[in-house]
Amino acid sequence: MQQGTADLNPAALASFVLAILGFVALPFLGPLLAIVLGEVAMRQIARTGQTGFGIAKAGTILGAAWFVIAMASILLWLIVTSTARLR
Repeated sequence: MQQGTADLNPAALASFVLAILGFVALPFLGPLLAIVLGEVAMRQIARTGQTGFGIAKAGTILGAAWFVIAMASILLWLIVTSTARLR
């Protein structure tokens, strides 16, 4: 028996794709949209009974992780460059 994807929540899939794109091509916008769409998808799934809760959760977690890594990298870069100017 083949499982269909007709009832897969589109926001869940978009969240996961944007989280993956955050690692590759969209370092700031992708993770932010992944977090928002993941939360929206999880609420819609709870209300409607669609599938994709795990995908939405993965998109939210990956988006949040990438966003934290990107922000930490920027903060570290700012600290290093400001210390280098003081010398």
